[in-house]
Amino acid sequence: MSKEIDRIIADGWSYDREEYVDGMQCVAAPVFGELGAPICALSVSGPSVRVTEPVLVVHGEPVSKTAQMAAQLLDGVIPKHWSSDA
Repeated sequence: MSKEIDRIIADGWSYDREEYVDGMQCVAAPVFGELGAPICALSVSGPSVRVTEPVLVVHGEPVSKTAQMAAQLLDGVIPKHWSSDA
């Protein structure tokens, strides 16, 4: 589990590969508030017959960038340990 959390922090986003709902896949990224804590998340999800693995992984970076833009609009502070490459 620790390796997965380290990867999520390094990438700036996380995947749900049918862990929560059978047949649904999701990629999500946190939106940080003014205190540097997550206040919500942005995600893209869909049925796994449409959101295949190649479709899922190509949306990680755009979801993370959009979440960071939302944080900026809310005067959020992205923690230094969080990915800044996205």
